[in-house]
Amino acid sequence: EHHVATLSGAPLCESGTCLLGARQFYEEEVENGQILKSGMLSGLGDVAGGIVGLILALALLCAGLVCLVNILKATVMGPAKPCIQKAAFMNGIVAMLVGCGLTCLVQSSSVVTSALTPLCGIGVLTTSRMYPLTLGANIGTTV
Repeated sequence: EHHVATLSGAPLCESGTCLLGARQFYEEEVENGQILKSGMLSGLGDVAGGIVGLILALALLCAGLVCLVNILKATVMGPAKPCIQKAAFMNGIVAMLVGCGLTCLVQSSSVVTSALTPLCGIGVLTTSRMYPLTLGANIGTTV
Protein backbone atom coordinates (compact mmCIF):
# COMPACT_ATOMS: atom_id res chain seq x y z
CA GLU A 1 0.00 0.00 0.00
CA HIS A 2 1.41 3.36 -1.06
CA HIS A 3 1.21 6.48 1.07
CA VAL A 4 0.33 9.61 -0.87
CA ALA A 5 2.31 12.72 0.09
CA THR A 6 0.16 15.82 0.53
CA LEU A 7 0.77 19.53 0.72
CA SER A 8 -2.00 21.52 2.41
CA GLY A 9 -4.35 18.60 1.86
CA ALA A 10 -3.74 18.30 -1.91
CA PRO A 11 -1.96 15.17 -3.13
CA LEU A 12 1.48 15.75 -4.58
CA CYS A 13 1.68 12.59 -6.63
CA GLU A 14 -0.79 10.74 -8.75
CA SER A 15 1.12 7.47 -9.29
CA GLY A 16 3.67 5.28 -7.52
CA THR A 17 6.47 7.74 -8.39
CA CYS A 18 6.23 11.05 -6.64
CA LEU A 19 7.86 14.37 -7.34
CA LEU A 20 7.76 16.52 -4.24
CA GLY A 21 6.84 19.82 -5.81
CA ALA A 22 9.61 21.66 -3.99
CA ARG A 23 8.93 24.96 -5.75
CA GLN A 24 5.28 24.98 -4.70
CA PHE A 25 6.20 23.97 -1.15
CA TYR A 26 8.86 26.72 -0.94
CA GLU A 27 6.49 29.39 -2.23
CA GLU A 28 3.57 28.39 0.01
CA GLU A 29 5.40 27.52 3.21
CA VAL A 30 8.56 29.65 3.21
CA GLU A 31 7.95 32.74 1.09
CA ASN A 32 4.26 33.22 1.88
CA GLY A 33 3.91 31.18 5.07
CA GLN A 34 4.74 31.91 8.66
CA ILE A 35 7.80 30.08 10.03
CA LEU A 36 7.25 30.98 13.71
CA LYS A 37 3.90 29.26 14.21
CA SER A 38 3.93 28.94 18.00
CA GLY A 39 5.82 30.08 21.05
CA MET A 40 6.29 33.35 22.86
CA LEU A 41 7.67 35.18 19.80
CA SER A 42 5.14 33.95 17.22
CA GLY A 43 2.99 37.07 17.53
CA LEU A 44 5.85 39.28 16.38
CA GLY A 45 6.13 37.71 12.95
CA ASP A 46 9.07 35.91 11.41
CA VAL A 47 11.58 38.75 11.02
CA ALA A 48 10.91 40.60 14.28
CA GLY A 49 10.53 37.34 16.21
CA GLY A 50 13.84 36.08 14.81
CA ILE A 51 15.65 39.29 15.72
CA VAL A 52 14.19 39.41 19.23
CA GLY A 53 14.94 35.70 19.71
CA LEU A 54 18.55 36.19 18.62
CA ILE A 55 19.01 39.17 20.96
CA LEU A 56 17.46 37.24 23.88
CA ALA A 57 19.63 34.19 23.20
CA LEU A 58 22.84 36.25 23.07
CA ALA A 59 21.90 38.14 26.25
CA LEU A 60 21.18 34.90 28.12
CA LEU A 61 24.43 33.38 26.88
CA CYS A 62 26.49 36.37 28.01
CA ALA A 63 24.72 36.55 31.37
CA GLY A 64 25.33 32.84 31.94
CA LEU A 65 29.01 33.16 31.11
CA VAL A 66 29.43 36.17 33.41
CA CYS A 67 27.74 34.29 36.25
CA LEU A 68 29.91 31.22 35.60
CA VAL A 69 33.11 33.26 35.71
CA ASN A 70 32.04 35.04 38.91
CA ILE A 71 31.15 31.76 40.64
CA LEU A 72 34.39 30.14 39.52
CA LYS A 73 36.38 33.16 40.65
CA ALA A 74 34.81 33.03 44.11
CA THR A 75 35.34 29.29 44.36
CA VAL A 76 38.74 28.87 42.79
CA MET A 77 40.51 32.00 44.00
CA GLY A 78 39.96 30.88 47.59
CA PRO A 79 41.43 27.82 49.27
CA ALA A 80 41.35 25.73 46.08
CA LYS A 81 43.77 28.01 44.19
CA PRO A 82 47.05 26.52 45.54
CA CYS A 83 45.86 22.98 44.87
CA ILE A 84 44.84 23.79 41.28
CA GLN A 85 48.06 25.66 40.59
CA LYS A 86 50.11 22.77 41.98
CA ALA A 87 48.29 20.37 39.68
CA ALA A 88 48.76 22.73 36.73
CA PHE A 89 52.52 23.09 37.16
CA MET A 90 53.28 19.41 36.81
CA ASN A 91 55.24 17.90 33.97
CA GLY A 92 53.55 18.18 30.56
CA ILE A 93 53.31 14.42 30.13
CA VAL A 94 51.74 14.04 33.58
CA ALA A 95 49.32 16.88 32.78
CA MET A 96 48.32 15.08 29.58
CA LEU A 97 47.68 11.93 31.58
CA VAL A 98 45.59 13.92 34.08
CA GLY A 99 43.54 15.41 31.21
CA CYS A 100 43.11 11.95 29.73
CA GLY A 101 42.06 10.57 33.12
CA LEU A 102 39.54 13.37 33.68
CA THR A 103 38.02 12.71 30.26
CA CYS A 104 37.75 9.00 31.04
CA LEU A 105 35.96 9.86 34.30
CA VAL A 106 33.40 12.25 32.82
CA GLN A 107 33.27 10.66 29.34
CA SER A 108 33.51 14.01 27.57
CA SER A 109 36.51 16.05 26.51
CA SER A 110 34.15 18.99 25.97
CA VAL A 111 33.27 19.01 29.68
CA VAL A 112 36.95 18.97 30.68
CA THR A 113 37.85 21.72 28.19
CA SER A 114 34.82 23.79 29.19
CA ALA A 115 35.83 23.54 32.84
CA LEU A 116 39.44 24.56 32.10
CA THR A 117 38.65 27.53 29.85
CA PRO A 118 37.13 29.77 32.56
CA LEU A 119 40.12 28.98 34.79
CA CYS A 120 42.29 30.63 32.15
CA GLY A 121 39.85 33.53 32.01
CA ILE A 122 40.17 34.28 35.71
CA GLY A 123 43.94 33.87 35.76
CA VAL A 124 44.32 30.60 37.67
CA LEU A 125 45.81 28.77 34.66
CA THR A 126 47.89 30.13 31.83
CA THR A 127 47.19 28.97 28.31
CA SER A 128 50.55 27.22 28.16
CA ARG A 129 49.60 25.21 31.27
CA MET A 130 46.12 24.49 29.94
CA TYR A 131 47.42 23.11 26.64
CA PRO A 132 48.72 19.74 27.94
CA LEU A 133 45.53 19.21 29.96
CA THR A 134 43.38 19.94 26.89
CA LEU A 135 45.55 17.75 24.68
CA GLY A 136 45.22 14.94 27.20
CA ALA A 137 41.46 15.46 27.30
CA ASN A 138 41.29 15.13 23.53
CA ILE A 139 43.44 12.00 23.63
CA GLY A 140 41.14 10.65 26.34
CA THR A 141 38.21 10.60 23.91
CA THR A 142 39.92 7.78 22.03
CA VAL A 143 40.29 5.60 25.11
